[in-house]
Amino acid sequence: MKRIRLVIAYDGTNYCGWQLQPGLPTVEAQINKALSSLLGEKIAVIGASRTDSGVHARGNVAVFDTDTRIPPEKICLAVNQRLPEDIRVQSSIEVAADFHPRKVNCRKTYEYRILNRNIALPMERLYSYFVYYSLDIDAMQKAAGYLAGEHDFKSFCSVKTQVKDTV
Repeated sequence: MKRIRLVIAYDGTNYCGWQLQPGLPTVEAQINKALSSLLGEKIAVIGASRTDSGVHARGNVAVFDTDTRIPPEKICLAVNQRLPEDIRVQSSIEVAADFHPRKVNCRKTYEYRILNRNIALPMERLYSYFVYYSLDIDAMQKAAGYLAGEHDFKSFCSVKTQVKDTV
């Protein structure tokens, strides 16, 4: 049995987040379905990070276990043929059997786009927040300073979380 690590990029516009939800379209469901079809075995990926409905990712990491003889580095090319165009596996490699994506996740970067102009750009409508009035950039930069650094995210965790360190 091999453990394969995937690096995944997706446009979350058409999905109800990463995590499996019965009867709803999710990124995890699409990946499980495509891998299961490709490999001829039931696959259930373990993701490093869940995203909410409509949220995109450039490098979410997931792993799965398989008995396939397909070379690990070729899985990304093959599975992309079975995935919708808004989900792409960027890379696939074999990792140690004890590799767990949530235990090695060292950082997350969030990007929020504000487009400040008089007339909206149609191609940016799904990826930017449009503001038609003048913004106080100095005040915004000062406020952003409060977001920098380490923070305790305990108040955002589930009551049943098993995470020991919320900083």
